Amino acid sequence: MTMKCPKVIAEAMFSVQKQVKKLAHDSKNDFQSYNYVSIDAYYEAVRPWLNQAGLMIIPNEDEAAISPDGKTYKVVFSFIVMHQSGEVWEVPIKRTVYLQYGGAQSCGSALSYAEKFVMRTLFKIPTGEYDPEQDQPVREVEQTEKTVIVDADATSKAKKGQDSVIDYDYNDAPFRIFDTSNAVLQAFTEIKPWGMMLKNRLSKNPELYETNRLEIERVIRDVKVDPQLTEKARTNLLTSLENLTTKEA
Repeated sequence: MTMKCPKVIAEAMFSVQKQVKKLAHDSKNDFQSYNYVSIDAYYEAVRPWLNQAGLMIIPNEDEAAISPDGKTYKVVFSFIVMHQSGEVWEVPIKRTVYLQYGGAQSCGSALSYAEKFVMRTLFKIPTGEYDPEQDQPVREVEQTEKTVIVDADATSKAKKGQDSVIDYDYNDAPFRIFDTSNAVLQAFTEIKPWGMMLKNRLSKNPELYETNRLEIERVIRDVKVDPQLTEKARTNLLTSLENLTTKEA
């Protein structure tokens, strides 16, 4: 059953979106030498907008599991939007996060990563993670076991590890690249850098196509129904993605 968003919440969310400004990169990944927007920068920017609109975004952990080899941590979150009047948008916003497991700090990393997904996609917050008009390196969101962190964007590449059954039944990020053993090799918050990196890897190793085919198809399905995309943007993005469905990509 489809549940409509209460009018007071829809109006409040729209008022937040009207105030949105681009967030500047305030932190650096020393392992991969790139800048990113930290979870604290999101809080600092978004909280005043939410307070003014009378909104709260409440996270709930639906599922958490460590892969059989003990290296990958998967968490499924549901976020509920509540208005100060007591109205609740009862349709949860779900996000799935994959990280290399590194102990208790992985829990904080997963939550901060998921919160950034929700804030950015819900209110369309630009962060400058990828500019197609400039020749910039691909920016990845990765994980490391070398340091204790609480922000997934601060970390470097996962090595191995994956659930025994891979989940393709979700929308939006993370956009994943798998190696030939179906382990999560890299995960991205944006489609374009994911597509660029996957294309690069496929050109060097065509065998990766079979283990990434279902993820490509998942992203294509997501783009086809994304109500936020203009038809021109949708067409251009689908053309790029469908080029990945051939081994010659």
